[in-house]
Formats: sequence, C-alpha cells, structure tokens
Amino acid sequence: VQFILWNKSPMIIENVTFTEDETHAYGAFKKRASNVFAPDETIYVYAEPKYFTLFKQNEQYVISLVIDCNLYDKEGNLLLNKEAFSQYQYTTQKPVREIFLNLYFNIKIDPGEYQIEIIVHDQFSDKSASFKLPFQKQ
Repeated sequence: VQFILWNKSPMIIENVTFTEDETHAYGAFKKRASNVFAPDETIYVYAEPKYFTLFKQNEQYVISLVIDCNLYDKEGNLLLNKEAFSQYQYTTQKPVREIFLNLYFNIKIDPGEYQIEIIVHDQFSDKSASFKLPFQKQ
C-alpha cells in the first residue's frame, strides 16, 4: 500500500545544493559555501528526487529518470537548453526511496550572474519536478 501512495504522489526534489565535489552516496555531500565559481571551475549539484515511480518488473523494481537542463542569464533569457542532458536508471531487488542526483557542469560562459534549471522527468509516468539554482561566474 505504501508504494501505491508513493507512486501516486507528485514528484518533488529536496536538498538541492551546490557541492564542493562529486557525491558518491545518498546524503553524504559536502555543501559548497558559495555560489560563485571561477571561470574554469566545474559546478557540482546534489539533489534528492522523491515520489518517482517505482515500477515493478519481473520481481524487480526499476526507477528511470531523464534530466533536462536550461541556463538563463540574470534577466531570465534562455541561453542554453539541453534535453535529456542526463539519465538515471536503477534496478533493485527491493524498493528504494532514497536516491540522489550527482550532476556536474563545465560551462564556458562570460563572467556574470546566471541561473541553472534542472527538470527531472519520470519515465514511467507523466510526473516531473524541477528546481533552479542561481550562481555567478567570475
């Protein structure tokens, strides 16, 4: 019953933050103190999707997410749109509800203020969720 309710709930994304580097485990991220990045610095983002569809298939559970990315300038103009920028597929023997996204960007852009938008699409339903993070490039 709990998985029926989980699958029917709208998808959300929690604990969105810039991190110091790559994250290798759920909840084990090192939050970055600033959203200001050097010109050639990689931008790392950690996020926890919730209420994605747990699809039961042949006694296993499958999670499948596709991630889009948009980049905006400080006026809100769309500078870059990357559909299916990343994919997340996970198959387990038991249902898992604690997953994380470890995203990274090597963006070559002029110094200034920007906003990155991440849109997560569930491949087993019409659910999606998104977030935006403002940042600066020096």
